[in-house]
Amino acid sequence: MSPLEDFPVELLLQIIGYLPLQVLHRLARTARFFKRIINENEALVYRQSATLHGYVNNVASIDPPDANSKNYTYPFTNATSWKQYCQLCLELDRNWAGQGTAIPRIYSSGRPDVHRIKLDEERGLLLTSHVEGRIVVTCLESGAVLWALPRNYVRTHAHLEYENGFLIFDRFDSGKEVWRLSTDFDSSQTPVHAPPDSRQRIASSLAEAHYPATRAHFKPWCLINTVQPTFAYRFSYPTLVVMSMDTAYLWDITSATLVQTIHDVMEPLPNHDHDHEDGMDVSYVDVSARHLFICGTQELRVFNRSDGSLALCICSQPTFAIARVLLAHDRRDAPDVVVPIRAQVLAAAGPTNLPLPSFIAAHVSRCGRHLVALLADNRLLLIEDFERVARGDVSLADAALELNITLSDENMMSFGVYLAYEFGRVSVITTSGVYVFILDATAHMLTDPDVAPSRNSLSLGLIRASYAAPSVPAFPPTTSFPHLAGAYIPRLRNRHVLGLLSCLQMSATRLYLTWDHRRADILERLPESHPPQGPLVGGRMEASDGWKFDIETDNMDIYDELLDDEDALPPEPVMVLHAGEV
Repeated sequence: MSPLEDFPVELLLQIIGYLPLQVLHRLARTARFFKRIINENEALVYRQSATLHGYVNNVASIDPPDANSKNYTYPFTNATSWKQYCQLCLELDRNWAGQGTAIPRIYSSGRPDVHRIKLDEERGLLLTSHVEGRIVVTCLESGAVLWALPRNYVRTHAHLEYENGFLIFDRFDSGKEVWRLSTDFDSSQTPVHAPPDSRQRIASSLAEAHYPATRAHFKPWCLINTVQPTFAYRFSYPTLVVMSMDTAYLWDITSATLVQTIHDVMEPLPNHDHDHEDGMDVSYVDVSARHLFICGTQELRVFNRSDGSLALCICSQPTFAIARVLLAHDRRDAPDVVVPIRAQVLAAAGPTNLPLPSFIAAHVSRCGRHLVALLADNRLLLIEDFERVARGDVSLADAALELNITLSDENMMSFGVYLAYEFGRVSVITTSGVYVFILDATAHMLTDPDVAPSRNSLSLGLIRASYAAPSVPAFPPTTSFPHLAGAYIPRLRNRHVLGLLSCLQMSATRLYLTWDHRRADILERLPESHPPQGPLVGGRMEASDGWKFDIETDNMDIYDELLDDEDALPPEPVMVLHAGEV
């Protein structure tokens, strides 16, 4: 008899409560005594595990999360037991890190002109704008078109923003139309400022008559206009930031009220040299409760919303950080859809005469603390708690983590295309591929920070300066995200197609991107004897149509579903990478 069998069961259960799921699984397989203890107390054991891994918001909950108590990072609400819920959450993290299994699929009806994508997975909606005009709202479950505005109403290449039931897109005259889901619409609360015009009301009536289903109908909420022409905007509920040449306008969309105006945001700064006027052009904007982020081609500026003052300015430069990592992969075909990335710590860079790369985009985390930026030369800059740099507590070089994404078998220069940041994960499109980074692989105990990875590599993505070559300086202890995990999608590698991708969006379980399947098809066709399986998706068999790109936890068979009804198909190709099925 093992001495542990003499311990009270209550004490053993407390000890087991400190074991990660991976250890718990191995323990149950190797020790019959512990397997019996775990099986007899399954609900308690796995509820403790869910709390330990941070899978739940309410640690006192008796039952697994439901629709009213779900954790939006792990939005599984149909689990029948705590064990199943923990398995789904762990599988989700493993899939994102390239340690799980994936299925590629794509939404398409054969007309490749999707321009922008937005999501509302809680309501099951996919929203798209199109190169030739139109706004289309599609059901994520069935693929049916639920509501749309026609191409003769929406301008070509309209930018699209959406959050919390508010849909925003731009007109040719720089005006911003704001529409709201009819299920959230209360006519008694419509804003008195910037009311919608007659053109919006007529379009709403026509759309309502054309689409009988009502759950995805939108109604005009307001029309935002500014004194100066505007060209860049971003919506982070409830704030819409709209940029003119040198002024940022911040609107509260719920009341259609201009709450703040920050002037001279792109004025040249003292002691800052610029080789050309393009250095101050705005390429992207973002906003949080405390800060405004303006991504110029040669500078990234952060402003305090409290008083409009400049909090931080990051100029384009050959190197930003002491902690520099080369992320590389080979070009051989991989059997898996998502594969972990190998990495190598880089030595300090020497002088260069190359022109300074431009900033492509910058995003702030939902909590407002962390900042990421993508540069044209394929570099990703990560700054954890950027305010410590703004305050002068630590230098940018000591705080930042700089990732150089490249190829191992090509000398061709790659460039950055698109950036997305949600739920502690960053996704990047460059002409070398599509990448996903988990900023802290230890946050939910996917990896153990005390287990050393292999030398100069990402073992599930962990970067450790102590395993670098002797000639490489050690990372400062203040380096951002030292437990980064990285993965890439080897099948998405046509550099010409990647360079033309117009949108990338992330959710807790999925990655959405536009994809021109006519230029590069990522899937092998199924034999006719292989029947379709799984949920209904908007895909078609003809060569002119495309796929949906999934990573699922419960169905790992590739399939297509032929749909006879054209209206049941999303109108353009949108690839969806599922890391978990909710």
